[in-house]
Amino acid sequence: MTRPRILVVDDDLAFVQTIADGLLSRGFDALPLAPGAEAASRLARDGVDVLLTGLRMRSLDGIDLLKLSQRMSPSRPVILMAEYGAIEFAIAAMRQGAYHYLMKPFLLDELTLFLERATAPETAPATFHGEVVPLSELERRYARWAFERSDGRKSVTAERLKIDKQTLNELLGDTSEDAQLTR
Repeated sequence: MTRPRILVVDDDLAFVQTIADGLLSRGFDALPLAPGAEAASRLARDGVDVLLTGLRMRSLDGIDLLKLSQRMSPSRPVILMAEYGAIEFAIAAMRQGAYHYLMKPFLLDELTLFLERATAPETAPATFHGEVVPLSELERRYARWAFERSDGRKSVTAERLKIDKQTLNELLGDTSEDAQLTR
């Protein structure tokens, strides 16, 4: 079995080496690298499965590496390591396609969990009545189906579904404030 290759990039080489050593002990092939500018050539030539990068770096920041990685390999997961106070940048990176972000300091167990998920073999695509759909769309369709099965007399309540009213309304596609949860 091939060990997943993780490119670990940050300005702090000691930090990067510590992360890489920990990942090696957990079954990953980790490539430590500092500074960020060298990451572009390594992404292109080293067959990297996941990019783990610092968010704020002097030479090339994590957002730039995220975009570069997406151009080279759109399916490659990118996990960002953000400093305290940089949460808004990490959220912006998620909106731009990052797989996940971790706030420094983080536990190696937490990182390992996300790397295992990011490198897990893909399963068959989700289908709904024979049509391949993304999981989030499948979840929305299931919520609508469950709502419609209430046959107009029973109510589908957030309490019964163990979710809050806003989430239920979003799943049902109704974001208006006066949305009704019953028919």
